[in-house]
Amino acid sequence: MSVHKKIFLALDTSSEIGAVILFDNTEIYYAQSLKEKFSHGQGLFEALNHALILIKNQNMSLDAVFVGLGPGSFVGLRIALAAALGFCWGRSLPLMGFCSHRAFASGYDEKEIKNIYVATKASGDLCYLTSFGLDAKESSVVSKSEITSNLKDSSCLITNLDFEQEIYTKIITSYGPSFTGMQKACLHKLSKLGGQVIDEINYIKPNYVKAPSVSTPKLFSALRVS
Repeated sequence: MSVHKKIFLALDTSSEIGAVILFDNTEIYYAQSLKEKFSHGQGLFEALNHALILIKNQNMSLDAVFVGLGPGSFVGLRIALAAALGFCWGRSLPLMGFCSHRAFASGYDEKEIKNIYVATKASGDLCYLTSFGLDAKESSVVSKSEITSNLKDSSCLITNLDFEQEIYTKIITSYGPSFTGMQKACLHKLSKLGGQVIDEINYIKPNYVKAPSVSTPKLFSALRVS
């Protein structure tokens, strides 16, 4: 008798290069990069359609959908989350979130590296910084100039920012999470829940870390309600 493997779909558009993957706990059956930074919406739905075709042709049963919750681009996070919500509501599938920075880090899980840091652009001179390993810390917002002071010995920095190579023990330039990194980040979320799928669709939200930089137009701020 064959044992049903849980099949998952994951999508992330938190950074310049997004991705869609179809996977279980050991294999990745489908993977598509979304390299057009300002066309993630279009590329995302094309990739989802290809994944659905594969699911149907291979007689697979989809168990849940994962979506990257950031930190990352405000618009990018909303694109993936909106798509995932619609996809799951229409198919009565559970939806779970995963840390996009963990997906960056999990793609470069080298045993000799004690600390892995992920730094991605926020706005202006501000960056999102998350650390994994011995010096694990939750995501925070720091200035680009502060990142150096946060690094520890035997560290690796994964980033989409420009830095001088000689500053760090090791630096890896990355503009989006790898397919393997996304798979590992999703499985890590499952392992924290004892392998159980928990539907978060009613309360899931992006991890903005900081509030969006939105100002009220002068025209509206001048209006008064009588």
